[in-house]
Amino acid sequence: QSVPLPRCDSQCIQHEFCAATFEPPLKLSRTKEPMSDLVDNIIRLLYSQVLKEMGPAGDEINSRVALVFHGGCGRREFAPYSDIDFMALYRGQMDATIEEFARKLTQSIFDTGFQLGFSIRTPRQACSMALEDPSIFSSLTETRIIGGSTDLYANYMSRFRRIEGRRATHIIRAIVAPPDAERQTF
Repeated sequence: QSVPLPRCDSQCIQHEFCAATFEPPLKLSRTKEPMSDLVDNIIRLLYSQVLKEMGPAGDEINSRVALVFHGGCGRREFAPYSDIDFMALYRGQMDATIEEFARKLTQSIFDTGFQLGFSIRTPRQACSMALEDPSIFSSLTETRIIGGSTDLYANYMSRFRRIEGRRATHIIRAIVAPPDAERQTF
């Protein structure tokens, strides 16, 4: 099962940008959710366009990939001029089709002017990296799917939550340790 794809083109993307005007004075607390909605819609539209461009392979990709926001984007706290942190989870082997999809999607996002923090991983790779790096772990604790296979995302979340439960104390110590070490240094 997949997240429904929007039916739109580049004119719709321009309309989304135009519709996202805010009255001054601009208060960040009031802009986070509308900005997050806007970014979600733009990324979904770009995702849909890339799948269309890829022809018959687009349907296969939609069933093999899950686009996942994490960190601030995962919390729906997208602020103006923030970067977009997301990963594409994929099922099966990395192949030329997945590589082409990732290249086209990231290029489309960069072309809109967004700053991008992007990775492409299997659920297992994402969880392994989270165990190795506390900052990756803390970012991946707050995720949400914005496109693609909901089954793949559920598989990833199940794996991540199991790891989180078994290693919580160790990981929390690792996340807290750097500020403590910095305090002792300065």
